[in-house]
Amino acid sequence: MNQAASEAQWETLPNGLTLGVVVRQSAPSVALRGSYLAGGRLDGPDDLGVSGLTAAALRRGTVRRSAAELSELTDDLCATFGFWAGVLSGGLSARCLGRDLDAVVPLLQEMFEEPAFAPAEVTKLLRQSETHLKEEADSPRSRADELLRGHYYDPSHPYAVTVDGLLAALPGLTCERLAEFHAAQYGANGMTIVAVGDFNPERLRDLLSQWKPGPTPAVRDPLPGPRASGPNPELLRVDMPHKSQNSLLMALPGPTRLDPDFDLLRPANLALGRIGLSGRLGERVRQQLGLVYSVSSDLRSHSWGGEWVFAAGVPRGGVERARDAILAELRTLRADPLSASELADVKSYLIGSLPIRMETNDGIAATLLYLEEEGLGRDYLQSFEERVARPSAVEIHEAVQRWLDPDAVLSISAGPQ
Repeated sequence: MNQAASEAQWETLPNGLTLGVVVRQSAPSVALRGSYLAGGRLDGPDDLGVSGLTAAALRRGTVRRSAAELSELTDDLCATFGFWAGVLSGGLSARCLGRDLDAVVPLLQEMFEEPAFAPAEVTKLLRQSETHLKEEADSPRSRADELLRGHYYDPSHPYAVTVDGLLAALPGLTCERLAEFHAAQYGANGMTIVAVGDFNPERLRDLLSQWKPGPTPAVRDPLPGPRASGPNPELLRVDMPHKSQNSLLMALPGPTRLDPDFDLLRPANLALGRIGLSGRLGERVRQQLGLVYSVSSDLRSHSWGGEWVFAAGVPRGGVERARDAILAELRTLRADPLSASELADVKSYLIGSLPIRMETNDGIAATLLYLEEEGLGRDYLQSFEERVARPSAVEIHEAVQRWLDPDAVLSISAGPQ
């Protein structure tokens, strides 16, 4: 794992594309992962979802080939391609045999640079988006999460809505609007691509150097983090009487990924609601008290803030009892440091899980790209085990006390109230 990361070679090409390569000859395949500066942050208030729909349309035909022709060629090459949009950036992926890289990279370039935005294909995507958004509107978890984001962020904030957009915005997502967004935001300049596998790095460099730079990326101002909840916030409810259970979300503002406290809170988060049968929350609230169907803890991080979210599936009529039981566990976590056995378990889990994620070429590429996007440093993996092993129970507990205030936990219930 660390060897693969230490062998990564990085350079910035003349077109502004940053390339990272790791040559591994253990299998005759190659995986590419990339990010580019065309995420949901660029969506306007009247066309929310334009970034996600533009990314989805890249696989639906180019000016040279129809969607059917692309699919046939992809099958012939035994390759896979993917495009998507996140809040801050868009993403791409490709996997193929190393011997086919000369055909796959130009095809990836064609999809990225020359999408057709054919009316029939865009109409299909819009119908899929409509179906998905209607399903989300009928999902207790999605409705609760929507209210959570709306509480912490202003409506104009990129973190306030998902990149899926809104039903009301779909009519404005025309072929012309997608083409306009693509022309204004897509290009190699500012892009990062990581390639891992059995291939010729010089040849890949030559192929990627042919990608067009595109527009100069705009400087993005920092975004504000989440608002504080205030003391003893009331339980917010979304009544969905036709549902059989409630989705309970409880949350606090959390640190950014680069905040040193993030690495201190992560062991506490795992012990609370991730490892084993969902940690302390699973053991107490689900197993012993039987108050919830499921329960977990999630330390979400963004570039400019984050949320510490505790989620549970709760039977009809049991929200208050489940909420009180979760708050009791949060107070226990705030009051007492992790036990020696808990600390050993979470550290072992963290150290052992990373090599598993990096067993494949695609896993290595995805991890290296994540570290690059988050600004964690290209030497992060070399010191990962030491970073995990170093914090003491006292240091972790001090971070918990800085961030975990049970009296300020926001609680939201969506379902049959």
